Amino acid sequence: MLAGINSLFSFLGWHDLKVKALKLQQQVYCPEEKELTKAEYARLCRAAERKHNERLSLILQTICGTGIRVSELQCITVEAAKRGEAVVTCKGKTRTVFLVKELKQKLLRQEILGRRQRSLGTEGLFRGAMRAYRGYRSFRQALHRGRCSTPS
Repeated sequence: MLAGINSLFSFLGWHDLKVKALKLQQQVYCPEEKELTKAEYARLCRAAERKHNERLSLILQTICGTGIRVSELQCITVEAAKRGEAVVTCKGKTRTVFLVKELKQKLLRQEILGRRQRSLGTEGLFRGAMRAYRGYRSFRQALHRGRCSTPS
């Protein structure tokens, strides 16, 4: 909008009326009130385990333990779990996230148990059900079942 007005002012010769755009850096971290507390996180995991939904519990632990987005779960592969780190690409940015030892062991144990047997280690551990809309819906349902308020 400002670019158009500035172009008009330049055309009319009113250079002294041109306005510079105010550039604000995006906030990297969300406010504390939107973050899950440790108690809410534990309640979410317990709710998933009470429903015998081990997969959702692992999804919650992976998201909360690494800080990745639901849509980035596809980057958590068997090979990445073995290495203890995953290369995540989203929105044109590539970054490496580390899997803590306990999470790494749980992910590999889940793989070994046969629930997600694969011949290749390059497929995502949460493949299939982790299309962003389905994963986010499961995440919000878990919040609701665990009686946690939804961050807005």
